[in-house]
Amino acid sequence: MTLKAIPLLLLLPALMLVLVGCGGSSQTGDAPVTYTTNTPVPPTTTSTLTPIPTVIPTPTAKAEELYNPNETEPATAIPPQETQTSDQQNAATEKQEAMFWNERPSGFPDCATEFKFSHQLANPEDVSLMFFGEAGHIEPHEHMLYWVIGSAGTAKAEELYNPDDTEGASGQTIHLPRKIQLYAPTDIYRVNLGYSNRLTQDGDKYVEWGGWLYTCNGHELMLGHIGEPSDEMLAVLAEAEPICGESEETISHKSEPGCNWLLDTFIPSGTPIFKSSGYANLDFGLSLVGLTSKELQEQPGYGYSITPWRVSSGRAVCPIEYFLEPLRSEYLKRLFNDLTEQQEQLECGPFNQDVPGTAMGFWMPSPSPKIPPLDPSERGFGEWDTIWLFESNYNPSVHSLTVGTNTFGLDYGGYHIATVSEGLVNRRWDAIKPGHTYCAEFIEVQNEESALTITKVLIMRLSEDGLDLTMEAITGDKCGDGPWSFQGGERTFYR
Repeated sequence: MTLKAIPLLLLLPALMLVLVGCGGSSQTGDAPVTYTTNTPVPPTTTSTLTPIPTVIPTPTAKAEELYNPNETEPATAIPPQETQTSDQQNAATEKQEAMFWNERPSGFPDCATEFKFSHQLANPEDVSLMFFGEAGHIEPHEHMLYWVIGSAGTAKAEELYNPDDTEGASGQTIHLPRKIQLYAPTDIYRVNLGYSNRLTQDGDKYVEWGGWLYTCNGHELMLGHIGEPSDEMLAVLAEAEPICGESEETISHKSEPGCNWLLDTFIPSGTPIFKSSGYANLDFGLSLVGLTSKELQEQPGYGYSITPWRVSSGRAVCPIEYFLEPLRSEYLKRLFNDLTEQQEQLECGPFNQDVPGTAMGFWMPSPSPKIPPLDPSERGFGEWDTIWLFESNYNPSVHSLTVGTNTFGLDYGGYHIATVSEGLVNRRWDAIKPGHTYCAEFIEVQNEESALTITKVLIMRLSEDGLDLTMEAITGDKCGDGPWSFQGGERTFYR
């Protein structure tokens, strides 16, 4: 698909709707109203609001999938160790080798047919448009398709966090989204939900709801920027005591005051569940479990991941492709580029853009072990320690780099280059291969607050095996003819 080139800075007004606020609602944290349900299930609780692990001790995986998630080569045995290993260590290793990185969690019914959404998540008429992108994140993640809700009016930027603040310091006008009703798009069998009480920089309070819903087969739906639980959802939550405290982990992976619920239940498809927050646009993601990486690559919007068990998007697919017609087509109509004169259709994905043997894709602060750890949370880093090199969804000739913590000369933000087809300067990320040192010049830079001005160029070199990428940003507006050398501030990232 060929798209008209557009200035990326034009994306900022649309992105601000997602980036500036983290939701809010009128929920105050009082005890929810108690209702009875038609099919009560004994609840369970947990102390943290984290996704339910998708790894259970069921040795059903093929050897190729255990050692090589890409299934492109047969498994190779681990060389024998010269030192004596204890029986306990051997048992732990054998258990790891018997695990499948994307195993289904226990306690869920099988999907009777091919997995689909049988009901709308939201009325399509309430959704103004959708766009696909990283939206302030560093790594690719499961909710990169953002649902933009129609405006309910305007407010200062500060009012996204504090609706009672009528003055505002920045003077920036934000179009606040309306609150719209959300429904269970399919039958739900487990909920992992919570809210957090947050404070603005000025000390004003607001509330953020979010979490995960689990379907047949244990597939995972992510919801963010939601509020005002429905009576039906309050009835479900009343079946279990929440875990509340001053330092609870939330959907944003922050420790904040709030309450969390984790319980088995049954919520029929079409049941009202929440409203959108009214302070930011809607996050909605779908992650599929039980599929090998090869099977995931065949799913709409997935793309390709070298280490799917080590990245947030490793099981993510395009959720709107799973709605039945005519809902699928109605939602797809809203996935377009409205920043050009022509409303060009955009793609929902790919969520993963790894290209083996090149610089393109997701890079981590440490090498990946041959065998995935038992617990997905043991991947060993946060997204702020990673980098992601990917192709723009709006213009394939523009390639982007997201940076979290400054470890090689670039501050947090998104960095963009206009690619060319020859030479060693401004090449596509998937054209950067071992054997050369490359240089890139940034045409635009932005973070979640504003556009940035930068007078640096990026030096890059890929290792001979394609598994290490060394980068350094050095002072200068133009790369020149080269050759280029690292100046002592470089950092190496790994597959």
